[in-house]
Amino acid sequence: RQLDNYGGCDLVKLEVRGRKKTVGKRGKNILGEYHLLPLYQDSMGAAAYVLWPSGAEILLEQARDNTPGLVDAVISTTYRLNAYQLEPAAAIQLDACEHYGVGNKIKLSTTIFHEPLPDVSYLTLHERWQFHKRRLLARTRARMRAMAFRNESVTRQIKLDPDDFL
Repeated sequence: RQLDNYGGCDLVKLEVRGRKKTVGKRGKNILGEYHLLPLYQDSMGAAAYVLWPSGAEILLEQARDNTPGLVDAVISTTYRLNAYQLEPAAAIQLDACEHYGVGNKIKLSTTIFHEPLPDVSYLTLHERWQFHKRRLLARTRARMRAMAFRNESVTRQIKLDPDDFL
């Protein structure tokens, strides 16, 4: 209920994943040490979030108007969402535990942090051009968004307290 009065919240991201996020310089304390920060740009991770019905409507509209993609990419590029980040983060994926000094008895490997560019050699020249054009436009949109909020935001790692995961 408290979040209803915090700017019409559509989405709250609960996790971190080893990459910087662009968040508001100021947030709102919601419980003890936990704060909600306006989230302006995030590039990966959609394992733990709270989505309000208003946010679900926005994402459904986005899916109707655009080619669907991975959920973290869709969420991070849907700028109409009134999104926030919880800090310190309340969730972390197993493959990122070591990065944050969080103990994990389940050992696994991932290529997410070292993923090479997709192989587009099988595409026609026109399809390759379209692929690279989409990537360039997405990066340009992300940079323009970061610039639009540069006076009220900062790009940084989100704090996580490893003791919260004992």
